[in-house]
Amino acid sequence: MDGFDVTNDQTDVTDDLIDVTRDKFDVPRDELDVTRDELDVTRDEFDVTRDEFDVPRDEFDVAKDEFDVYRRIRYDEGRT
Repeated sequence: MDGFDVTNDQTDVTDDLIDVTRDKFDVPRDELDVTRDELDVTRDEFDVTRDEFDVPRDEFDVAKDEFDVYRRIRYDEGRT
């Protein structure tokens, strides 16, 4: 019977450890809320990136015009 009582004591310790684990689990919930706010900031940063992407489109149009001029020069050289 003494061995059985020791097992009960060990079970009580395990219950305490389970309660501590639950407390540790409650902390990440608060940290998750902070992460949601950080995600909103990231969305704003993504919108800025979209504006930055519009600039290269204009630069691409310029390059296209320069290519057309180069093609006309090559065509004119071939005609002479």
